[in-house]
This record gives sequence, C-alpha cells and structure tokens, in this order.
Amino acid sequence: MENIKLEMRKLSGQDLFPMMKILAKVKVKDMILDFIKKRAEVAKKSQEALSVEDSEGTKEYTEEEKMEIGMELFADILNTTMCNLDLAKEDINLLLSSVCTVDVKDIRELGMLEYTNLVMEFFSKEELVDFFKCIASSNVFQSLR
Repeated sequence: MENIKLEMRKLSGQDLFPMMKILAKVKVKDMILDFIKKRAEVAKKSQEALSVEDSEGTKEYTEEEKMEIGMELFADILNTTMCNLDLAKEDINLLLSSVCTVDVKDIRELGMLEYTNLVMEFFSKEELVDFFKCIASSNVFQSLR
C-alpha cells in the first residue's frame, strides 16, 4: 500500500458504534466524567458572575461557550485516545478500513507515517468535530450550572 492515498468517505451514523467501542477501550469514559465534574465545579464557583441567565436564574451557554466546551472536550479525547491507541488497535484498524473502504489488511500494512496521517485525518473530519459540538450543546452540559 506504499504511496497510495487513501480517501475517507463521509462519516455516517453507523460509524458511531465502532467509535464508541474505541472510546471505551482507550479509557475516554473516565476522562469525560472528570471533565463533566470539573465543568460542574467551575460553573458552581462562578454562579454569581453569570452573564446570561434564563427566567429561572440558571446559566444558558452561549454558542461560543458551547463551541469552546466541545473543542476542549474534543482535544482532551484526542489526547487520551492517542495515548491509549494500542488498547484498541484492531478496532481502530477496522474503523479506518471501513471509512476508507479498503480491506483491514491494507490498513495494517501502512507505514508509520501513512498510518499516523490517516489517524490524524480521521480525527480532523468535520463530522467528528460536529459530533463533539453536539455533545457540548446537549442537556448534559446544559445541566452544569
């Protein structure tokens, strides 16, 4: 597979299932729970300094804050995932082969640079960024007041 540029298809809803399996294996769950706890503590400490309030006096996140939360979560997940990739190597290879529509053998045979570039390209896909923006604007984060 040397010198072959792999093209990734657009991510679909079905890609969510192997992604969640990978995130579980690379120990992202604990990091997300810590992130939620940290956000709750920060929100609680800054309750008096709220800039935007709804009729109940609780914080509503602005679009910029939602974007910042989503990007911070994405960066933390990316870092945690990269540090623990070996724990989900086969699942990652299967997901990459699916997204690139090639045999998993072709993914396994990639050189280090090509494989690294492919992983980084996957994490920079717009659909993945949108997924984390969606998480940031979900009720879980809205309840952190």
